[in-house]
Amino acid sequence: MAIAFRPLAGESARIKALVDKLSIGSQEQSRSVEQVTKSLAQIEQVTQRSAAAEESSAAAEELTAQAASLDEVGERLTAMIGGRA
Repeated sequence: MAIAFRPLAGESARIKALVDKLSIGSQEQSRSVEQVTKSLAQIEQVTQRSAAAEESSAAAEELTAQAASLDEVGERLTAMIGGRA
């Protein structure tokens, strides 16, 4: 009877080794997915910062244009009142 169980014990050990390899592979895959997720989050942050910088730049350009326009209006008003300040 013991002889009949020897092949089963060998197969059981082989199956356990395969399951262990699958478990290790699964853990490695999980760590890789975690790293990809972190990288994507960092890319999103950089994208948001870039968009905010572009918006700030556009706002600065608009303010510069408005300041130039106000300066021009001031010059016209000065000219209208005869250059008196």
